[in-house]
Amino acid sequence: MAFISLVSIAGSCLGYPTNVAHWLPLDAGGWSVVTTSADSRVIHVSSSSGSDTTGNGSITNPYATIAKGKSYLRSGNPDWLLLKKGDVWYETLGQLRASGRSAAEPMVIGSYGAGPRPMLKTGAANAMSTSGAGGGPPNTSYLVVMGLSCYAHTRDPESPEFAGCAGGTGVSWLRGATNLLFEDCRFDSYVTGLVIQNTDGYGIFDVVIRRCVVVDSYSTNSHSQGIYTAGINGLLAEENVIDHCGWNELLPGAEATIFNHNYYIQTSCRIVTVRGNILTRSASHGCQLRPGGILADNLIVQCALAGFAAGHESECDYSYVTGNVIMEGRDITPATRRGFGIELLPARVLNTCEGNIIANKLPSVAGYAALTSYSATNGCGFAIRRNTIVNWRTGNGGQLVVQTPYRCAEVRNNIIQETASDSRLFTHSGPTGDVSFASQLYHGTRPSNEWFTLASTSYDLNGWSAQTGETDSRAFHVPFKDPTRSVASYHASLGGSNSFDAFIAACRAQSKDTWDTNYTASAVIAYLREGFRPMVDLGPEQIGAVWPPVPEPAMIALLTAVGFSRAGRARATHQERRGASAQC
Repeated sequence: MAFISLVSIAGSCLGYPTNVAHWLPLDAGGWSVVTTSADSRVIHVSSSSGSDTTGNGSITNPYATIAKGKSYLRSGNPDWLLLKKGDVWYETLGQLRASGRSAAEPMVIGSYGAGPRPMLKTGAANAMSTSGAGGGPPNTSYLVVMGLSCYAHTRDPESPEFAGCAGGTGVSWLRGATNLLFEDCRFDSYVTGLVIQNTDGYGIFDVVIRRCVVVDSYSTNSHSQGIYTAGINGLLAEENVIDHCGWNELLPGAEATIFNHNYYIQTSCRIVTVRGNILTRSASHGCQLRPGGILADNLIVQCALAGFAAGHESECDYSYVTGNVIMEGRDITPATRRGFGIELLPARVLNTCEGNIIANKLPSVAGYAALTSYSATNGCGFAIRRNTIVNWRTGNGGQLVVQTPYRCAEVRNNIIQETASDSRLFTHSGPTGDVSFASQLYHGTRPSNEWFTLASTSYDLNGWSAQTGETDSRAFHVPFKDPTRSVASYHASLGGSNSFDAFIAACRAQSKDTWDTNYTASAVIAYLREGFRPMVDLGPEQIGAVWPPVPEPAMIALLTAVGFSRAGRARATHQERRGASAQC
């Protein structure tokens, strides 16, 4: 079978662009640039030096409480509410009802001065919210929230102020919006760090969550996530640190479950990009990308199910999973075994998974696959190519698992190696008629006549190739530069201790004022990729996780969808999208 044409698969489904842009410019350091307007009202608040009685909101005479400062914000204006760095409030931002003027002149809630982020100790309450309660407006738009630390201090079992597990959400956004930015914020110990969800039908468009730290979410009586998003059209999550969300091993009833994730993106979202994040120690999924979209350049470590990408079988959806490094897979609990790398579920157009490294599952973890593509009723297909899979310890299951039926699919140019256990290398449920296989490099310590399983029958490479039509593949033990590299050894290479805990502590300490590029996903991934660089010439084919990957022209077209403006896309209705999907 010839390799699939992504253009022919995409057909008329290029109904909206696929890569979400920043709606504010970035400076040389990668931070959003926002400036006051001539008529902006700038309001300063300080818990340490302000007064609600004698203050006037100036930098030299600030108000004391957030509520007082917030009362001077004018909806429809580019006003700024600034909290003094280093100060602490036992207070929330409450309902956010005031919008900015436009995307170019947003309202800003931020900080001023020097020191750590201003901290809101919010206890069991939401740190900030929008809803229809109390006559809230249907939309709160053109809003920037940056540089705040929101801490559910009474829920943290390691805090001297711990009072119990009752709690709320860092951001509870349940109304319409256009142009929201959350940058350089920290959300600690909430039930869920951020919930942005279209519950009232007003529509949420162009949401950016970037360079935030979301940690230690948990619940004893409900589901819990680091971030939960639903009903958003145009969503970008980039360069965040999301660690240890959905569970707390110190509290009875807060154990990890299959329902709790670091980042949960509901099927109702559209035009989603998740890139450059550090996702670690999730209860279940590191990122559950239910609507499809782009999952790129993320570092995912010690997650029970690292990445999940799907899409509507009935709509024009796709997933593009590329450039991620996934390591040290773990179980949800000893009784709830997992250890998945990437799961691909059906999409109407295509799921493409290329240029990823999936390596070194923790030794005691269950034998689930490094990369799994599930069966589809009317899903078009998938492309799995140029990935490197090493020592994922899958036992009788394959490192790579493919299920059918698909209308068209390809698996090629992957490196699949297992020296840490006697795991199988490739499992296919059969039949293979619509799947093309070529140019893999296989190696394992299991007897070679059990490397492959097709429809429950074991084969060696020759038998597998005869059954599947795989061409140009060979058994070859690829010598990598240093496949034992880890985030712990990366931290040691910078002069720190050789431990995961020390590494993630440095990541959790990131902020704009203390930003260290050494603890970004891109820096760590570069170090890890070098460890998985083959030390021999593998030939003219691009085999394994070469980086950067070189998408075929058809994929470039699919990811660009030239001719559709962001403004037009952001305001497209669900009905228009359903009409476009009918052309598939």
